[in-house]
Amino acid sequence: MRGGTIKSSSDATTTILKKQQTLNALHQTSFLIVISTSIVAFSPLPSLTRHLGSTVTAVTSPLTPQERAVKILSFLSAISAAIELFLSPLIGVWIDLKGRKRPSVLLYSLIAMANLGVVLYPSVGSICISRTVNVLIGGFLMIVANTVIADMFAKNDDQMGTVLGRQAASISLGFLSGSLLGGRLTELGERPAYGCAFLFSTLAALNASFRMVESVDLAKSALGSH
Repeated sequence: MRGGTIKSSSDATTTILKKQQTLNALHQTSFLIVISTSIVAFSPLPSLTRHLGSTVTAVTSPLTPQERAVKILSFLSAISAAIELFLSPLIGVWIDLKGRKRPSVLLYSLIAMANLGVVLYPSVGSICISRTVNVLIGGFLMIVANTVIADMFAKNDDQMGTVLGRQAASISLGFLSGSLLGGRLTELGERPAYGCAFLFSTLAALNASFRMVESVDLAKSALGSH
C-alpha cells in the first residue's frame, strides 16, 4: 500500500514537471513564431513593388507597381480569410486525431520552409506563397496553442487565467520585437528579412519537437494520478 502511494506521488511529480516543461516550450515557441511572422509582415509590400516594377508588364499596366502590389496583397488577405474559415474546423478535428505536438511541429516547419523559399528564390510567386502560409498557419497555431493550454489546465481552471495571460504576453512581446526588427531588415531587402524569419521559425519548430510533451498524454496522466 505504501509502495503504491510513493509510486503515485512520483508519477504525479513527473507529470507536473512535464507539464511545466511543455508550458514553457509553448510560450517560447509562440514568442519565436510571432517574431518570425512579424518580421515579414510588412516586407511583402516593398518587395512586391520592387519585383513588379522590374517586369515587362510594368510598362503597359495602368497601375503603378505599388498599386498592383497593394491589390495583390488585398486579394491574398481575402483568399486567406476564406480558406481559414473552411479549414479551421478541420484543423480542430486533425489535432484531436493526431494530438497536439506533431501538428505543431509540422505547422512551424511549413512556415520555415515558406520563408526559406523566398531566401532561395525571391520572386512575386514565392513572396505571395510565404505571405499566405504565414497568415494561414499563424491562425491555425492559435487553435493548437489554446487547445494545449485547455488540455493541461481544464481541471485547474483557477490557473487558466494566469497561463492565458502569460501566453498573451509572449505573443505581444514577439510581435513588438518582430515589428522593430522587421522594419530594420526590410530596408536591406527581402533576403535578410526572410532569412531571419526562417531562423526564428526553425528555432520554434526545433523547440516544439524536442521540448514539448504531448499534452493529451499529460492530461490522461493527471487524471490517472488523482
